[in-house]
Amino acid sequence: MISATPARSESSSSHLEKDFGTSETAKVNYKHSKRMYGPLNYTSTPSIFTRAHQRNNVDFTGFFVLFWVSVAIMILINFLDNMERTGQLFGNNIFQFFKTNVLDLAKADLFMSSLFFLSYPFQKLFSSGALSWYGSGIYIYTVSIFAFLMHSILRCCLSDWSWTHRSFFILHSILILMKTHSYNTVNGWFSYCYHQVQGLRTRSISLSEHDKRNYKLFEESIYEHGKRYPANLTFTNALTFLFMPTLCYQLYVPRTPQIRFTYLLECALGTFGCLFLLVIISENYMIPILLRAIKWILEAPEEASTYFFVLQLGKTVTYLMFPFMLSFLLVFWVIFEGICNFSAEITRFADRNFYDDWWNCWTFDQFARTWNKPVHYFLFRHVYSPFNNIFSKLTSTTLTFFVSSVLHELVMACITKKIRGYGLFFQMTQVPYILIQRQKFIRKHRLLGNVFFWVSILIGITLIGVLYILY
Repeated sequence: MISATPARSESSSSHLEKDFGTSETAKVNYKHSKRMYGPLNYTSTPSIFTRAHQRNNVDFTGFFVLFWVSVAIMILINFLDNMERTGQLFGNNIFQFFKTNVLDLAKADLFMSSLFFLSYPFQKLFSSGALSWYGSGIYIYTVSIFAFLMHSILRCCLSDWSWTHRSFFILHSILILMKTHSYNTVNGWFSYCYHQVQGLRTRSISLSEHDKRNYKLFEESIYEHGKRYPANLTFTNALTFLFMPTLCYQLYVPRTPQIRFTYLLECALGTFGCLFLLVIISENYMIPILLRAIKWILEAPEEASTYFFVLQLGKTVTYLMFPFMLSFLLVFWVIFEGICNFSAEITRFADRNFYDDWWNCWTFDQFARTWNKPVHYFLFRHVYSPFNNIFSKLTSTTLTFFVSSVLHELVMACITKKIRGYGLFFQMTQVPYILIQRQKFIRKHRLLGNVFFWVSILIGITLIGVLYILY
């Protein structure tokens, strides 16, 4: 019979001591236990990736590392595939374009870029008073700038270069054109102010209040942060401006104390890595779809309806949306994180704010201001502001969009050797689209506006590219 209450029952701790030796409960330090399992410091904090997150100390470097590791893997895979198919590291499609007529392109680009330096002696004539900017000078300059543009267009279109070479040359020509325009118009205005100051200074005793205000305005215009016109008119200054990642000339720009050569190497490697990735995307995910679309068009029966062509166009655009958007983002990185930062580093240009968070835009005018700030500053300073002195704000904005659209259409015409107007048409449709996006409903629902923005970008970029290639 088992006793319900044994006379000499052992405690649970005694059983532990028999089985395990020293009692486990005897080893617990309750003060230490409190310190180990104390309350966590929970606060009302949103997720890092949520739209409400506003902390600035979040480091996403690991994602960039992952991206570059992925790029390296994709390039390696492409090399292995090329070695298996052709016995060469590089494929036989786009890479072949880069190897042909390279020397001819280099000579043409060097000559085109060197034309910028004609502005330096030209401006020395204005500073000395030999020519007047607002007299014969501005007419000579207008003829010269149109001659430069026509030379670039004809050199690009009449050559037997590949589309890659034409793309580089015409884009670089437009860049040099904008730099030349800013350098000459700004220094031309400085020369006018300088000679006005000199003239007012000679009769300083008899100056009226109006003349004194003008004297102060002109004097302030030619002096900035210790830099003064015409001391800025040196060959070194012009050369530095040519290589700086800015399109707007001014007397003073902030500079960094030194050049970081490791950062230059990082920008160069990143640029070439993205270019390789662009080639891989084009060869594997874009060219096959475009070739199939071209085959559909060429082999279409004579009685094929408009519906057939619209259907094929829609399918092609849909299949190409993702590779086109990836290419757009990679080109964006190459230009603003690779080339612009490389240029800024070698010239010690300190302002690296080449873009803002354009991916959060909910109107296209925001996008125009934030995704490419060097071009935005140029258009605002040298196109919009002169128009705004004559016309209303809406008219000035429309004319600025028109000038930008014409330049984009010019680039596409030189690349494709076609004059179609697709880019001009679709870019000008942004003006009424902007007016719609500014309505109260869209302003109150900015997330919806951002969705419309991204859908428009996805469809628009792909549709324009496909139209130029196929038709």
